[in-house]
Amino acid sequence: MPLIRYVTGDVAIPLPEDDKCPCGRGGRLVESVTGRVEDYVVTPEGKYVGRMDHIFKGVKNVKEAQIVQPSREKIIVRVVKDSAYGKVDEEALLRNSRERLGNKIKIDFDYVEQIERTKTGKFRFIVSEIPMEERMKVPIQSSD
Repeated sequence: MPLIRYVTGDVAIPLPEDDKCPCGRGGRLVESVTGRVEDYVVTPEGKYVGRMDHIFKGVKNVKEAQIVQPSREKIIVRVVKDSAYGKVDEEALLRNSRERLGNKIKIDFDYVEQIERTKTGKFRFIVSEIPMEERMKVPIQSSD
């Protein structure tokens, strides 16, 4: 099915415009679909940053976590702390987040008892509260 005039929320890597399908059909070809817009944080500069699990590298005292993005200018890292969680862990999370997202985005921490689950009992790692139309206005510059 052609994806003409549909906002699917998928992030894809297109092939060069001069690549043509061997079947003869027109239209752009896609090299790969890399994820969904919901799986990315959009920076103030317009970059879509995925693989946010890297911010927890070296942080041992987090039971579970979630990233909520209320606007392009801010993220909230929800953390369920382990009993040994301390200032060192928060500083590592902040440092790792800055390495991934840059210095222009505001990063807040929200310590919670548990991460809210969906009806199926799972939780989404990244929750974007930015309306889809607003997220799609920025040119996609994947940093993966």
